[in-house]
Amino acid sequence: PRYDRVVLHVGLWRLGSDRAPQTSDGRPIPQLVLEDQLATSLEALHDEIDLEAYPHAAQHHGGRCAQQLLRLPPATLRSLLEQAGEERFAAKVRRFRRWLHRAGPAQALYQGWMEALGYKTNKTTFRELAERLPLAVLDEHPRDRAALLFGCANFLPVRNTRDPQARKLWNAWWKLRPSFATRILPANAWRLHGLRPANHPHRRLGAAAALLRKYPSLVDRVVDAVAADGNPAQFFTAVQDEYWSRHFRLGGPGQPRTTELIGAARAQEIVINVVLPFVTAYARHTGDEKLARQAAARYAALRPAASNSVLRLASQQLFASPTTGQQLITSARQQQGLIQVFHDFCLNDKSACDRCLFPELAAHFAQGA
Repeated sequence: PRYDRVVLHVGLWRLGSDRAPQTSDGRPIPQLVLEDQLATSLEALHDEIDLEAYPHAAQHHGGRCAQQLLRLPPATLRSLLEQAGEERFAAKVRRFRRWLHRAGPAQALYQGWMEALGYKTNKTTFRELAERLPLAVLDEHPRDRAALLFGCANFLPVRNTRDPQARKLWNAWWKLRPSFATRILPANAWRLHGLRPANHPHRRLGAAAALLRKYPSLVDRVVDAVAADGNPAQFFTAVQDEYWSRHFRLGGPGQPRTTELIGAARAQEIVINVVLPFVTAYARHTGDEKLARQAAARYAALRPAASNSVLRLASQQLFASPTTGQQLITSARQQQGLIQVFHDFCLNDKSACDRCLFPELAAHFAQGA
């Protein structure tokens, strides 16, 4: 009877005839099946969901869990966060395994570090650019990688045509444009307001072009570095470019001082969020269990990364202080666990905080520790 006034039933998958909705008098209800209308696969759409990009409440507050967590012995609290950090790492590994299955190792790693160069504001757009302009296509045009990146990003031409770098990219791009017109991102894909000058997408794309130029086969390098207990962060901090070390925007004014393209803090975040999950996924993809254990061990041993707005917000919510988490946390894995708990349980609405189950879960964890 609840379906008697329904005129259309919308669902993701088609229901079989034995389960198809109908009215109380047996009238079948038309079905609209969304699976048949999707622009891409469900697996790809799943990867597009970025919970960390969702806005947070403007007014921060200490959650109900703060008193419970602060009563835990520090060792117990760190153990809880480490388990949450392992789950966060496992989710990243699963994502890279999907990318490996779809596109292969080189493209999967390329999408990962391109996304990381976009920071929070433009990470999705950077990844989309990497998908529209795959590594295999860039490798077919080794001398024009930068022109293709800037052209398909819809950053060419620029007003200052007297700038030598802008003129060089445009001279290459206008010849390539007819063949790549369908790959160009819409101009409104980028968020350019509220960014630190050094994080402008122009500069990050310049870093991407320099990285591709310096390391044609980055997969082998990061895998070997993890296997040999080396430092994979060095591949990102070592990237240099004469133009982009002194420019924030293409065609913009030159800066009096040079600035590193990818700093140590950003390189460490790339290792945590991209390199180690990728190497673990790659190891399992190839059946190399030793390499998988080495990557997991590296993740567990990493020192805490530099604080950021998400960590401060999570600390405020879970410990009633933006700095308490920094004082208690001793590893990057624990930091990742703090972020995981925050995204799993903390909501903008404080009334939802009052109904949250995490304080009880933390108490049960302490009893079993």
